[in-house]
Amino acid sequence: MQNVHPLMKVGLGLALAAILGVVIRSQITALASADWAHLSAARAAGLTIEALEDARVEVAGTDVEPWCSFYLAMEYYNQGDDFDRAEQIASESVEQFENHVTTPILAELLVALQSYSGS
Repeated sequence: MQNVHPLMKVGLGLALAAILGVVIRSQITALASADWAHLSAARAAGLTIEALEDARVEVAGTDVEPWCSFYLAMEYYNQGDDFDRAEQIASESVEQFENHVTTPILAELLVALQSYSGS
């Protein structure tokens, strides 16, 4: 590329950036697949426990499962009606998805929940 005019290099760089943009956009669109649609439906329903429980069943084994578990555990905690279920979901998620971005938050939730129960 030593004999290529600098403007050609810039043009090639811009073309590659545009192609990369299209690829990234298509990947983002792929994330809005059927698995994500279940979580989106739960969000549209107001992130109710029932909607999140249903979504969690539907997304089991997918990349969406840790997110669904996170929302569900937090909703159980926020409602304050079933701390045992919140602890169960958080614990399962922390163990199953130890490197997921939600794990540190769920680990803190577990500490809080265990302080209530004295576990």
